[in-house]
Amino acid sequence: MIERMASKVVDYLVKKEMIEDEKEYKDFYQYGAEITISSLLNIVLILLIGTLSRHLTDSLIYLPLFVFLRRFTGG
Repeated sequence: MIERMASKVVDYLVKKEMIEDEKEYKDFYQYGAEITISSLLNIVLILLIGTLSRHLTDSLIYLPLFVFLRRFTGG
């Protein structure tokens, strides 16, 4: 699912001539788009679960702490 979404994003960027239509470049952009979509999906799911379980405040506290830990522990 994420791979297909990223592929569509990259194809759109190629169509609009924002990136070059070379396989090597498209592979890099594909990977970057997959990582970005995956990260955004994780954030949305955490907020959705927090909202549905009535723990949105906990979710809002968790997210920056998680980002901080990931950034500074090399994970």
